[in-house]
Amino acid sequence: MKVYTQSKAEADALFEQIEQAFAQHQVIPTPINFLVWYEYFLGQDAQLKAMLDEGIQHNGYSNLLGVKIYESLLKDKQADTSELEQAFRKFLERMISRLMDWTKGMEKHTQALDTYIHDLTTRGDIDAQTLASLTHNVLATTRSIVSSQSDMQQELIIATTKIKALQKELAEARSESMTDTLTQLPNRRAFNLRVEQSMQSTKQQDQLCLILFDIDFFKNFNDTYGHLIGDAVLRFIAGVVQKVIEPSQLLARIGGEEFALLIQHASLAQAEQLAERIRIKVANSQLKRKDTGEMIDNIHISIGVSSYKPGETWDEWYHRTDKALYHSKAKGRNRTTLAENP
Repeated sequence: MKVYTQSKAEADALFEQIEQAFAQHQVIPTPINFLVWYEYFLGQDAQLKAMLDEGIQHNGYSNLLGVKIYESLLKDKQADTSELEQAFRKFLERMISRLMDWTKGMEKHTQALDTYIHDLTTRGDIDAQTLASLTHNVLATTRSIVSSQSDMQQELIIATTKIKALQKELAEARSESMTDTLTQLPNRRAFNLRVEQSMQSTKQQDQLCLILFDIDFFKNFNDTYGHLIGDAVLRFIAGVVQKVIEPSQLLARIGGEEFALLIQHASLAQAEQLAERIRIKVANSQLKRKDTGEMIDNIHISIGVSSYKPGETWDEWYHRTDKALYHSKAKGRNRTTLAENP
């Protein structure tokens, strides 16, 4: 399933564009239409953008066009949504359908009132019986409108509460699926998504850098002290590195003892300097066992560093950096190696 990682400010800006487009093209706010236009303004799918622009140019936007785009370009990306996401989507679909039905009902009531008011104001020969009948119809229609509005208001209050609860559950579920439970860092899935987005927006050389590192002789910690201490070492490393890096730099645990750090708007030289600061900080730190008070030292990491070259795939970039990490280990560990240019 495609996961969207836009910040609140970015998402708000997208929804403002969607709102304007819906008004301009008279788009019915169905979930599929929201998804299609969200992807359109997100701007990551050139084929979708071309298909939507061409459709609008020829016949304007319609639900049929939205479904066609969804079926051909988006459905597979959404196919493996969780049960919670499916429930949330179905609930929104039911509410939108209910609102549309209510709107149609209100239109009929309004038309009926217009007819009654027209008869009352234009006919000069209304007898008492006809007047009473028209007055009764106006009152009955008005009561029906008031009742319908009240019922809809109650439904919306209940729906809003349920939507907020579902949104909270969904946000928590998505967060869990993108987080490494041991270190509470982003996991490989979250890191890959962020990297690919950054690669798409990076056009210049040496403006996006990657640091890969793993713990030297990590198996020895598990064999000597047990897996609980091994887990403590992983959390320890995560904590030490987080104290060195900036909040804008993304640190993730992407494997057993392997970590990755994504750095934006930095040169390769700057990334190498940061890698060395991290390596030295880790080497000079000690982990204290809570159960015995024993100090565990000799914790080292080996590092590979590279800058993204526009045109590379993520796999190519990762393997080039991983090769530099391997060279650090081959040369004796506890060192930093720059990756070769492609």
